Amino acid sequence: MMRRVPAAPPAHQQRPAPALPSSSGGGRSRAVRVALAFLVVGSCSIIYYRANYGRTLAASLEAAPPEPREPPCRAPPPERAAVNPRIGIVVLADTAPEARYVATQRYSQKSLDNKRAYAAHHGYELIVHEPAATLPAPWSKIDALLLHLHRFDWLLYLDGDALVANPAICLESFLDDAYDVVMAEDWGGYNTGAFFVRNSTFSHELLRAMADAATGKLDLARREPWYAKTLPFEFEQRALHYLTDTAAWRKWAARSPTKVPRVDPAAAARTRSHIKVVPQCALNAYLVRPRLASGPSAKVAARAAYQPGDFVVHLAGHKGENKGALLDYALKHLARAPPQGAAKCGVT
Repeated sequence: MMRRVPAAPPAHQQRPAPALPSSSGGGRSRAVRVALAFLVVGSCSIIYYRANYGRTLAASLEAAPPEPREPPCRAPPPERAAVNPRIGIVVLADTAPEARYVATQRYSQKSLDNKRAYAAHHGYELIVHEPAATLPAPWSKIDALLLHLHRFDWLLYLDGDALVANPAICLESFLDDAYDVVMAEDWGGYNTGAFFVRNSTFSHELLRAMADAATGKLDLARREPWYAKTLPFEFEQRALHYLTDTAAWRKWAARSPTKVPRVDPAAAARTRSHIKVVPQCALNAYLVRPRLASGPSAKVAARAAYQPGDFVVHLAGHKGENKGALLDYALKHLARAPPQGAAKCGVT
C-alpha cells in the first residue's frame, strides 16, 4: 500500500519574515524611556537643591542684595503706651543635643554676641536660659519666660537664628499695655521665633497653659511632628495655635477631626483678643526671596522677606547645613551691633 508524501516547497520560496513590533509600540517605548529619564534627572535635581539651596540662596543674596524697604516697616503706634518699662531679652543657650541643631551650633556664640551687644548698648537685660533635657529644646522658651517674667514689665524672646539687623530700633516702640502679647504672623499664622510678653495675669496663665499642653493628656510635645501630616506646627508654636484655635489649626482639624484637638471657640477668641499682631517685617522678617507671583501670596512673601532697615532677620524654616550657610551669610552681612556713640533707648 502506497503512502502519500507531502510535496516539498519550491527551493526558491522564502520563509515568512518574523513579525516586527509596530512603529506605534516603538514610539511608546521611547516615550516611556524619555519620561523615566526626565523623572530621574528631576528627582536628583530636587534632592540636590534641597541639600544645597542654603548656599545658593546666600550667593544670590550676596550678588543682588535686597533694596531697603520704602517706607520703613515699623510697629503701629500703641493704644496704651508703656511708661518706663523694665524690659528683658530672653534667649536659649544653644546646647541642645538634637541632631537637627548640631549644624548651626558653630554659629551660636556669634548669634549670642549680636544680641548681647544690642542689649548692653540700650540697657536691656539679656537672659540666657539653659534648655531642659526632658523635652525638645524649643519648649524651654516657655519655662524661661515663666521663670523670669515676674522681674520685668515686658520680655522679648528671640530664637537663636533670629538676629538683630537694625540696632537703632527700640524695643519700647513695640510695647502696648492694651495687650499682653505682641507678635507677628507669617503665612501659617503666629510665629514664636520673636515675640513680646507682658507681665500680667493673662500672660502667666497662657504660658502655663502652653506648658501644660506639652505633656499630660494632650502630650503635644511628643505627638507626631508636622511632617507626619497629623498635627500642624511643632513645639510651643503648636500649643499656641491650639489654644488660639487659629485658621491653620481649624483647617487641620477639619481634615482630621478625631486626631486634632480643639478648644472652645469662645475661649480661643478671648485668648486671641489679648494678642497684638504687628507686621512681620517690623519684628520677625525672614531670610527669603520674595515670590515673583502676583496676588495675595506675593504680598505675604513681600512682607515676610527681610529688607535692609528691618529690625530682626529670622532664619525660620531652614534646617541643617542649609541654615548653617544662611547663618554664615546673615552674620557677615546682616547682623549689626550698635555703632559707637549711637543713641540709647533702653530703660532698665
